[in-house]
Amino acid sequence: MRVKASQVLRGIVATLLVCGAVLSAQSLPPGQGRIYVAVNDATGRPAEPRDAEAFHVWENDVVRPVVSAGAATVPPSIVVIVHGFAIADAGDVRKALTGFVTQVRAAAPNARLAIVGEVTDPKFSHITNNAAALDETARRFAESGKNMVYFEAIVDAAKALGKEVSDRRVIVSLTKNTRHDADHQTMAATVDALKKSMASVWCIDVTPEGTATDYNTKSSTEMDSFIDHAPSYSGGTVDHLFGFAALGASLTRLTNTMLAQQQVTFTRTDQRGESTLRIGVAGKPGEQVIGPAWFVK
Repeated sequence: MRVKASQVLRGIVATLLVCGAVLSAQSLPPGQGRIYVAVNDATGRPAEPRDAEAFHVWENDVVRPVVSAGAATVPPSIVVIVHGFAIADAGDVRKALTGFVTQVRAAAPNARLAIVGEVTDPKFSHITNNAAALDETARRFAESGKNMVYFEAIVDAAKALGKEVSDRRVIVSLTKNTRHDADHQTMAATVDALKKSMASVWCIDVTPEGTATDYNTKSSTEMDSFIDHAPSYSGGTVDHLFGFAALGASLTRLTNTMLAQQQVTFTRTDQRGESTLRIGVAGKPGEQVIGPAWFVK
């Protein structure tokens, strides 16, 4: 029997206030919007923080004055989705997940996380800042749920994050390129849920060694397109790996960038609903600006 992602995520909303301290999202006055932006230097490492004068925001091609910019002080809420990995991959995934949890907790002690995948016990870690529960979930990862459906997992993660107090919402997607599935959710519905939550998606997609000649033969075009493009629209990054050796290093780079986000507040007095964003940052040649291309409020 196929298990829906919503069943994997059951009870998540009811536990949000129980699993950790309720954190203020630092609500904004009317007429302002806030986004989270990272800047990497030419080597792919986080660049030096910038002040408000360095940032430029256009909403629907209209200049929006930047009110403030600084290191993100809102603790992130993060859902990690681990999809398509078999028992043979567990050692590499377990090591990467353990390092990720340790790195996030050291930099942002009040961050709230959930890991969605198949673990022996417990089966799921709700969004929480409970260190012991997160360590246990990462350490006991066995394999991705054979019946877990990728787009449904993204939709349910977005909905859960949309209910979090923090507006710094992150989905980390770890996928194995040779495992795709027939989703009941379409990419359009998945993107719609993502926009409503204003969560950023950060993807690492692994092609196992020895499958180069079969690359994408089992792929879903929609899923490949989502992994390739959702990060750039939502404010995350994507990394394609060949083999598992670089998984830990890739996840560390992703985490460094995500944790170096700056919160940028801008004026938007005449705009409601969904809009498109462009973000510019004064800096050095070769720097990469990582921020959302849409805004929904």
